[in-house]
Amino acid sequence: MPRHLWHRFSSRWKREDLILSARLALVAVAAMLVARTLGLHSFYWAGISAIVVSTGRPGGSFVSSLTRAGGTVVGLLCGLGAVLALGHSFVAAALAIPVSILLCRALGLKAAIKVSALTTLFPISTVADLHGLGPTLLTSYSRAENVLLGCLVTMVLDGLLWPDRISRKLQKLLRLEIGRVGSLTADLLEAYEQGRAMAAGPDLAILKHARNEHLRLLEKLLEEPEDALAPREQLTEQVHWVHELVDYCSALEAILQRVEGDKVQDLVQGELTALAETIRAAGRCLERGNPGAPETLALAGGRARLETAFEAVRGDRGTQAFPAPEVFRLLGVLHLASAMAEGFVRLAAPPDPEAPAQA
Repeated sequence: MPRHLWHRFSSRWKREDLILSARLALVAVAAMLVARTLGLHSFYWAGISAIVVSTGRPGGSFVSSLTRAGGTVVGLLCGLGAVLALGHSFVAAALAIPVSILLCRALGLKAAIKVSALTTLFPISTVADLHGLGPTLLTSYSRAENVLLGCLVTMVLDGLLWPDRISRKLQKLLRLEIGRVGSLTADLLEAYEQGRAMAAGPDLAILKHARNEHLRLLEKLLEEPEDALAPREQLTEQVHWVHELVDYCSALEAILQRVEGDKVQDLVQGELTALAETIRAAGRCLERGNPGAPETLALAGGRARLETAFEAVRGDRGTQAFPAPEVFRLLGVLHLASAMAEGFVRLAAPPDPEAPAQA
């Protein structure tokens, strides 16, 4: 093949494609080698099952393996029952397929419906000259043991060679973004305190773009068993509050675009500066996975001091000396600053088991 054609052809491959190819080849060959070593009949079914259930993730492969194994067992039992009642006939197939589907539904194996329906045909379609209970049982047993072995090999290899879990990936991503949100929030509050306009820049765009990735990972998280180090409920709550904080940053940026040398914020300058630094430090602590750090625990106190300071200077004791637009902008910033502090407090707190999950 000419070099330019090869380059054009291979340029369509992605790194993920190469990893998938290598992984599927490895699990299939490993499953067939084990089946062949154990002397299993029709050992290639172990390789087929390994390919079907492999996801590259322990959680995904575990769920997929349970689905395929459960569907296979239900399908074989329904197929054997139909053979015993009606023999090797099309009538037996017509009866076994719907029965296996309904049984999978009843057992909560909705995802295994097609696997179960397909598997009913193995005992029913035993070669004509081998009809009889012995060959039928042999075919069914061989199919079951190869499927179960392929699933087992896949779970072992995916667990040992590709141990990354969606829960840990999402947790790591959220920690990085919490640190980024903390720094961005502090920068915006400090810009307002200095009376200057500020654009959030690419950081805010990146954080907004990450929403889709969060939701995609939350959907995939349902395929995994619960992770004690990254509970699903806690991750869902954190996604919610990170999205809320990004919205607050966006609203604060909009206010800063209208700041024209405002001075009213001088009334709470010290408290704004302290809260900005506390939020920045808390974001860094949460990024390192240390929610119990003093910097994080100080958030609630900083928020309360800001509110107390504003109460002391509002009305004829302070804010009436400034133009109304400046005062309204100050009110908006104080509201957002308080909400941001609350958001970081919620990110640091363990999830409330009584509260409904939010995404």
